[in-house]
Amino acid sequence: MAANDQLGQAIPTLEQSPVLRDRVYQTLEDLIVRRVLQPGERLLENELATQLGVSRNPVREAMTMLARAGWIDIHPRTGAYVHAPTLDEIDDFFEMRTLLESFAAERAATRITAEQLDVLEEIWREGVAAVEVKDVEGIVSANAAFHDQIAEWSGNAMLRDTLSMMKKRVRWYFSSVADVRGMASWDEHRRIIDALRARDPAHASTLMRAHTIATADMYRSRAAAEAATA
Repeated sequence: MAANDQLGQAIPTLEQSPVLRDRVYQTLEDLIVRRVLQPGERLLENELATQLGVSRNPVREAMTMLARAGWIDIHPRTGAYVHAPTLDEIDDFFEMRTLLESFAAERAATRITAEQLDVLEEIWREGVAAVEVKDVEGIVSANAAFHDQIAEWSGNAMLRDTLSMMKKRVRWYFSSVADVRGMASWDEHRRIIDALRARDPAHASTLMRAHTIATADMYRSRAAAEAATA
């Protein structure tokens, strides 16, 4: 499917500048992460240039950068498409995320302060409120904040930085299942907060592991269903 009507409202017009290629890259990357541009969707250089209000050259350069970053696939004969992850990629990503997130929760359980727990409580309330009104963007943002804070409070800078590098991929995957996971995800977050408040590292780690696996399983199920109907 080519870049379509919904992009007319979603894509802002960009002014010419010396860093225009980078701005085009950031805009397209954001649209991919938020799934305005869907996996497997064809990207037409001339259409994107028109919608962004720029020439084709910075779009072409940005798309080359996106391909290097793994966000799009460029085929010599058929053109450019938003990358659709393989089952192996999905398994590898979620395996690594589960290990890192569960370790972050384990460490945070022995370090988190009462004030930091209050921050998680507020994020939890925001996430629940977003679920209740079916605000997918709000759900995704609150979910990211929840996991970011736990990584930050793990006290391990390398762990935090590694998880930070995965943030956009996490949002990309989670955006497609946030509505389906719904309140179940926030019930799981609730239990993780309770384990952190109890200063129980083993339980916090176990709960976080189950939480990330549940998201992975949901994503695999949705991806399989979409593939079956494609």
